[in-house]
Amino acid sequence: MIMNVKSSILSVIAAVLALAASTASAQNISIAVVDMQKALNDYNRTKVEVDKINAFGEEKTKLLDEKKASLKQITDKMIEHQKTAADSSLAEDKRKAAAEQFQELAKERNAKLKEIADDERKASQELLKARQEMEAALVADIKGVMEQLASSKSVDLIFDKSFLPKANKAIIYTSANVVDMTGEIVGILNK
Repeated sequence: MIMNVKSSILSVIAAVLALAASTASAQNISIAVVDMQKALNDYNRTKVEVDKINAFGEEKTKLLDEKKASLKQITDKMIEHQKTAADSSLAEDKRKAAAEQFQELAKERNAKLKEIADDERKASQELLKARQEMEAALVADIKGVMEQLASSKSVDLIFDKSFLPKANKAIIYTSANVVDMTGEIVGILNK
C-alpha cells in the first residue's frame, strides 16, 4: 500500500513536471534548479550558526553534568548510611540515625532525579527549537537571494534538486538548458 502511494505521488510529480516542461516551452517559461542542501552546507553563516547551537548544547550539558555530580554525591552518602544502618556491631541508636539519614537522602535523591529529568527534557526542547529557528533563518536567507536572482534573470520556476530521499527525487532529469543557480546563490550569500 505504501509503495502504491509512493508510486502514485511520483507519477503525479512526473506528470506535473512533464506538463510544466511542455507548458514552459509553449509559453517560454524559464525553469531553474537549486540544490538547497548544498546551498545550506556551503553558506558561511551555516557553520557560524551551527557552532552557536553546539555551544548552547555544551552549556546545557555542563549544567546537567554538575547536577548529576551532585546526585552522585547524594548516592554515595546514601551508600555510607546504608552500610552504617546495616552494621550490627554498632549501637542501635547510631544505626537508627543512619537509617533516618538514609531515608532523608533518598527523598533528596528522588527530587534531584526528577529535577535532572525535567532539565534534560527542557534542554532538549530548547535545543530543538533553536535548531529549527536556525534552519528557518538560513533557508529564508537562501530563498531571499534565490527570489532576487529569479527576478533579475526572469526565472519563472525553481525546483529544489536536493529533494530527499535521494531515491525518490522530484526531479528525475534536467537538460543542459535548465540553469542550476546553487553556486551563484552561495556566492552572493558568502560575500
